Amino acid sequence: MPAARRKGYASEAARAARAWAYAERGWPGAVSYIMPGNLGSESVARKLGASPDGVIPYGKLEVAVWRHPSAIELSSGTAP
Repeated sequence: MPAARRKGYASEAARAARAWAYAERGWPGAVSYIMPGNLGSESVARKLGASPDGVIPYGKLEVAVWRHPSAIELSSGTAP
């Protein structure tokens, strides 16, 4: 929704979801799959400390993989 853009909602929600997955589900790490050229999603991933990590096939498309800091990196303060 255009009215909700650039207010930090997506970053806040993604950060909370990632924290829950790490703390409650025991995930060691997370990735985001982003359509190349989706600058808004790339910006959110970057704000969360994720970095590009290649491209993979996704059905008939290709998506960019953005790797997030691991649970260990976040807990130790060594995340970028």
